[in-house]
Amino acid sequence: MRFKTKVSRKKRMGIPRVGTLVLLLRGTAMATDYLLYVDQGHPAASDTNAGTSLDFPVLTLARGLDLAKTQLNSGQSVRVSVGAGIYRENYSMYLSPGSAAQSAALAIEGAPFGATVIDGTLDGGFESAGWTAVAGSPDVYSHPWTFSYGLDAGFWANSLGKVPSGPALRREMLFVDDRMLMPRAIEDYLWDDPDGPEGSDGALVYQGINAAGLGVLDEPWTFAVADNATSPLEYRAQLFMRLPDGMDINSLGSILPTRRLDSPEALLVFSNKDNLTLRNLVFRRAGTRLVNSALELKDCNDALIEDCDVLNCNGQGLGFSVDGLVMKRCRINYHGLKGAGRMFNNSLFVDCEFNYNCWLAELGDFLNFDAAGIKLGQESEYTLLKRCIAVGNRDQGLWNDVATLGIRYEECFAYGNVNGSGIFLEYSQDDPSRGDDSAYRCVSGFNQRGMQFSNARRPSASECLLVNNTEVEFRIPLITTRVPNSAATYENLAFTNSFIYNQRGADVIMAGKTASDPEPLSIMNFGGNTYYSSDPENAFQAAGGLIDGSLSEWKSHLETVGAAGVQDATSTMTTIPDYATDPLDFEPGSALSAMAEGWDVAVPYEVIWPSTGSFSNAWKFGEPERPGRAGYKDGSYVVVAGGTNDAGHFLSEPAEVAFDLMVRVVDVENTGPDACAGLMVRDARISGAGMASISVTAGNGVVFKSQNSGGQSNATGFSAPCWIRLVRNGDTFDGYASVEGAGWQRVGSATVAMAAPSEVGLFVSAQDDSALCTALFDGLSTDYDSTLIATYEMGSASAQSVGGGIVAGEILSTGDGQYLTDKTLDPDPTPDGTQPFLQRYLNSGSLYFTVSPEVGYSIDFQTLEFDMQIQSGDRWVELTSSQTGTNILWSAQSSDTLGFMESTNLIGTGFQALEVDLSSFPELQHATNETVFTFSYFALPAVTDRTNWRLDNLHIAGLVSTLPVFEPGDVTVGLYGSDCVLNWMGSSAGTYTVQTRTNLVSGVWENTGESMPGLDGPMSATNAVDKPQSFFRLIVE
Repeated sequence: MRFKTKVSRKKRMGIPRVGTLVLLLRGTAMATDYLLYVDQGHPAASDTNAGTSLDFPVLTLARGLDLAKTQLNSGQSVRVSVGAGIYRENYSMYLSPGSAAQSAALAIEGAPFGATVIDGTLDGGFESAGWTAVAGSPDVYSHPWTFSYGLDAGFWANSLGKVPSGPALRREMLFVDDRMLMPRAIEDYLWDDPDGPEGSDGALVYQGINAAGLGVLDEPWTFAVADNATSPLEYRAQLFMRLPDGMDINSLGSILPTRRLDSPEALLVFSNKDNLTLRNLVFRRAGTRLVNSALELKDCNDALIEDCDVLNCNGQGLGFSVDGLVMKRCRINYHGLKGAGRMFNNSLFVDCEFNYNCWLAELGDFLNFDAAGIKLGQESEYTLLKRCIAVGNRDQGLWNDVATLGIRYEECFAYGNVNGSGIFLEYSQDDPSRGDDSAYRCVSGFNQRGMQFSNARRPSASECLLVNNTEVEFRIPLITTRVPNSAATYENLAFTNSFIYNQRGADVIMAGKTASDPEPLSIMNFGGNTYYSSDPENAFQAAGGLIDGSLSEWKSHLETVGAAGVQDATSTMTTIPDYATDPLDFEPGSALSAMAEGWDVAVPYEVIWPSTGSFSNAWKFGEPERPGRAGYKDGSYVVVAGGTNDAGHFLSEPAEVAFDLMVRVVDVENTGPDACAGLMVRDARISGAGMASISVTAGNGVVFKSQNSGGQSNATGFSAPCWIRLVRNGDTFDGYASVEGAGWQRVGSATVAMAAPSEVGLFVSAQDDSALCTALFDGLSTDYDSTLIATYEMGSASAQSVGGGIVAGEILSTGDGQYLTDKTLDPDPTPDGTQPFLQRYLNSGSLYFTVSPEVGYSIDFQTLEFDMQIQSGDRWVELTSSQTGTNILWSAQSSDTLGFMESTNLIGTGFQALEVDLSSFPELQHATNETVFTFSYFALPAVTDRTNWRLDNLHIAGLVSTLPVFEPGDVTVGLYGSDCVLNWMGSSAGTYTVQTRTNLVSGVWENTGESMPGLDGPMSATNAVDKPQSFFRLIVE
């Protein structure tokens, strides 16, 4: 969508550590870099260029990285700048261990504004004309499929005997107008492995078409591929797609299948590459096998990945075996198996997302088996995840695999991971040196299990919040099948000082995998927890099912086994009611929000409100220390952001050169008096870009700011909740505020030369890099209609004002003309020539009318509507205004031969309804004095007959606002000889008058001189003092 102005006659309204974590992160700083430029959108781009000049970049990413590799081989550090665009390429860089190229630094950086996308779809895709409706299958279409991407049972089949089924065997993906379609399996395959899982000769054997046939497309937006050489002819080499009921396939835009990825089977691979930086890149739509990844780092050291997205891939997003990874502000979302996996040592993840993964694992019967938001692989060590989130994954959320050491989750958020645990610390095997994994101040809600420790050595969780998980909040299973000495692996488990809140009647603690399992309690600490349960008498399960009871029974049981060191003397239980509807409510002021105030956890509102509503882009601007979040639900937006100065989080859409955007700021969290939430337009993400904004602050009223033109103005009489408005006409930007959404006060205005493309939308900035500010918006209007401010009925010479703040003048005329004498107002506004109307005679003449704002008001004219008729040829009418001078606002003619702008043939017996857009004329915005509009009637010299033109139903609409009140702040007074000098801070939007009198009981205030136009900055006035006493005051208008 685009934000446009539409005008009509209607009115619309710092954290302590627990345990020890060692991070060995080596720097990625570079020496003098060899710079290379890749930009497929540049008109001079060519792979024959050297690529060392911004004006002559290379065309393809592959060529750029080939040139980079040449430099790396000589030990030269390289920085590759990649312009915005979609690069349908894949590339691998395999280096020799110990080579110069391995250690030389390499940075690949995408565009700072716009998107640099490395994409796995076919260039061009499929045209809608190439599809055929399938007879007998409503809404199903087929397209020739000449590719054979192959099948894959995964490495699990030969090692663990676990075989994916159905769609998980395949790797095609299909995207229609940016929607990812869900795969279905129309061909059946069976895994044949005569030697068992340890053999090497297993194979997938074709079993024929599924008995359901095209019925496997059981929902709209699903697809299936039949490519086996022995499939029946009606299916063979076809791609089938089901659309929603009745949808016309010709209404679709892009239909993009993924291409086959071989050599490498990834979008980008680095092997044995140290000192690597990836920044501002998007990797998406990789049609990999289940086990492969869109982005691969193999045996790499010291990598920095920041502000990158890896999205919508068939297998997994990231597949890394890396030592010394730092990953910041990245989104790893919507992958078939898991978001990220394999081995991470001495690594750090900060403010990253691992959301909505594992969808293919669910379709392919592969849950609880290597599927997660992120899985830190076997024997990963000393890795910290801080402020990361795992949301909506179809299996585990945050998971560290077996035999890990020193994995730590701090301030993380896991929500809605429906078939697994929010946070899962797996077993330590028989090695007593492994373990020491921990969670600190994490939130885990609405998962199958909140948190699970499985046969782990020395695990701990402290100050965590577990909320409404469906099966159990905290689970300590005993897995004897995979860990024969499992009971011995539990050492010094601690789950302390946490809140457990369950309205579902689920267990708050389950010790033992099931009710029949023996519990693994040995030396454990459950002290200081606070339990909330809707079923407090049955909230604890332990002792092989013997305990299914209350907190007192749990404590009594712990005392029974207390000789082994189990303790829980300080926990409490509170009874809470069951919920009738989904109760997850972390919104400001809610019970859970208040409970969680002690956590430095930013609840990601896109979890609760997963849409971004009218906005397609959500991104940071400037350089906030912490990333923002945003979401939309039922007409309201929540935006969470850090940042200071020109930095924060922005929900946006491409901006037109004219728009009128309005929203109500319901609440702004007070992270400081300058914390702000509002509307903004800007032309780049970087700090200092061209920008104009209007915002509500936490403590300093409403603020209008502009950048690259300078200036800031405040209106101190406002606070949330209140309405704000941002209006653009060309390079002129205006900000308004209102308590009720009417009676607007203009807060500020600026002229900003805004580069293209620019974006407009909602923004928040905490104005404190150590904090996150949450703001709530509603009432967003992208189509705000201006208020009708005056109407002129042609049956009388006077006009009627609509609303306050306007004086509508009379209709006056020059030359020879007349009003029809019938004074009855026309009850029907239809332009049908019904009397009364204005009729003008003679060959020339004019009619004019005036609109004036009352004192303290201004007018932004938006539209002029009227009905007009020219009764014969070779005549025309022009409209001008006193504000625009000789610039013609509009002209109409009776034939096409005259060539005037916006010509309209008005010959005929009937009137035509016409509308003139006044909003594009800066001179007609912020009018504070009388504006005269003039219709002038002309005829060619050869015309002598007394034909006429007619005008009826004249309406003018615009925005009437109170003038901003510019408070001068403190006025200081100094006496210098016989002169009194007043000093204050002025504003160019105000006018200042100094007045004096000799006493305050009698007499009147008198001006000391002429009124002074305001200046943005210090102002002063000097007055002679020749009386025994004098009083002075400063008037601001």
